[in-house]
Amino acid sequence: MPALTARERRVLQLIAEGRTTKEIAADLGGPIENGPGPSEELDGQAGNSQQTDLVRYAVREGILKL
Repeated sequence: MPALTARERRVLQLIAEGRTTKEIAADLGGPIENGPGPSEELDGQAGNSQQTDLVRYAVREGILKL
């Protein structure tokens, strides 16, 4: 997986905190678009299909600390 941007790391943190897509968009200062949401973009990069898998990946890789 390519290195994550600061924005992608922030999205992972917000997902781990249990934030909704709307809350993540508001936190990042952007509108909700009709395209893939923040977690779907990261899913594709990480080869994962669920938010739980993303959080596990982030903890395993040291991106997030519990």
